[in-house]
Amino acid sequence: MLFLLTGLVAFWYLLRENSPGQFEPKQLDIAELRSLAGSIPGQAPQGLSAGLIAIHKVPSDLISPGSGMQRRIYGIMPFRLEVPGKPPILIDGGISRRLARQLGMSWYGDAGQKKFVQTAQRASLILATNERPEHLQGLLELAGEQSVIKQLRLNPGQLPSARLAAKLHWPTQPFVPAELSTGKPQAVAPGVVVIPAPGVTPGSQMIYVREAGGRELLFAGDIAQFADNAIHQRARSHLLDLYGDAENRAEVQAWLAAIGRLTAQAPNLVVVPAHDKLWLLDSGARPNLIDWPDDVPE
Repeated sequence: MLFLLTGLVAFWYLLRENSPGQFEPKQLDIAELRSLAGSIPGQAPQGLSAGLIAIHKVPSDLISPGSGMQRRIYGIMPFRLEVPGKPPILIDGGISRRLARQLGMSWYGDAGQKKFVQTAQRASLILATNERPEHLQGLLELAGEQSVIKQLRLNPGQLPSARLAAKLHWPTQPFVPAELSTGKPQAVAPGVVVIPAPGVTPGSQMIYVREAGGRELLFAGDIAQFADNAIHQRARSHLLDLYGDAENRAEVQAWLAAIGRLTAQAPNLVVVPAHDKLWLLDSGARPNLIDWPDDVPE
């Protein structure tokens, strides 16, 4: 009975416990983000596509505690913002087949990686929502190409001097200096605003986009890996913190609360989770264009 009770308590804490704890909610205002999005003249993005590079199936509770133990698809997914008359904007990166094996991915798509590389080579702006390998390493592997390095914008927490970013494999040539702030939100292109969130990981940031047609998107990065994280205000499981790079849970909850406030201010705001393949395929939630390769498994 003692072993059973101990096991149940451990299971609940590691995979189900989701109490918010003590945190100071982050202050984000939709009016400020809209103002910043319009502060740089030019053509704003119009249209979104997502590529799928690799997947593995994980218990839902691992990413979103309390959502159940059914296995869900965790995808490595770069996003491409289409800009009429200009090259696209790329958010997050793909990964090599070698890195996919290291990360334990069960499926890898060469077609999706090829499309990612082609997009990176012609992008007008490249951003990463954080410095974890599944978001940034694929971009660094292309950083030897001048067409990529010139468009890549990083913040101080995404540079090799930072704690988590130091674990990545960096190119040997001198790298770009930090051009993004870790302080206040800043506009980086017409319709595109970077929102620093360095308390989650040193280089974490969200990206707000106001398209030319008025649609608003918020790329949440690993603050919301699955849609459930944002909808139900769930930080990831303690088990991931125990065996992966630990997040500051109070900071994650504070940013989830901020996302909740933004969606209350702008009910049509589309919060884009970083790794939720099924959400993107949901006809009621998905962006206008999903550019999956033909060989993606169910």
